[in-house]
Amino acid sequence: MEISSKAGENGKIFGAVTALQISEALKSKGIEVDRKKITFKSPVKTLGDYQAVIDLHREVQHEVSFKVIEA
Repeated sequence: MEISSKAGENGKIFGAVTALQISEALKSKGIEVDRKKITFKSPVKTLGDYQAVIDLHREVQHEVSFKVIEA
């Protein structure tokens, strides 16, 4: 999955990728996930590959890989 964002010369994006952006990207693939159930292992502020964690149930989590690319 790819998330596009505007970035500066050094690859730092303006702002950060949010749970809402991940939720909308999943929704475009037919998967509905509440943005409140999505967390990140670290802040997403540069271009590159990342992991998001989706809390499906109290004891069930799923990791989703995504790539931040320049828009």
